[in-house]
Amino acid sequence: MPDLIGLIPQAVLRIADSGGFTLAISSPELPIEQLTSSARWQVTGQDPEAGAGRFRGDTVAVTFRHERGPDAGDREPSGPPPPRRRRAVLLDPDDEADGPDRPALRSVDH
Repeated sequence: MPDLIGLIPQAVLRIADSGGFTLAISSPELPIEQLTSSARWQVTGQDPEAGAGRFRGDTVAVTFRHERGPDAGDREPSGPPPPRRRRAVLLDPDDEADGPDRPALRSVDH
């Protein structure tokens, strides 16, 4: 039996398929489609343990846990918005509005 601890559901499914064993999810009671929709689910337990002798068609029960990373959870900004960027605009010295006494470049809000 391979060591499945720490693997994500997609990897466990590939190993089960290539190893010829049946996968049973002991916890949580969620459809496999929901578990495979996020790479944050990881195997935290398996029965039988890694290294146990098994035959093709045998069943391995796995327990998954949702690993919350530092960027998990609330997606709303937690601070003030970043400053507005400005871009330089080349002024036309022949245009009266831009006039010769104005700098050749001015910034405008982007």
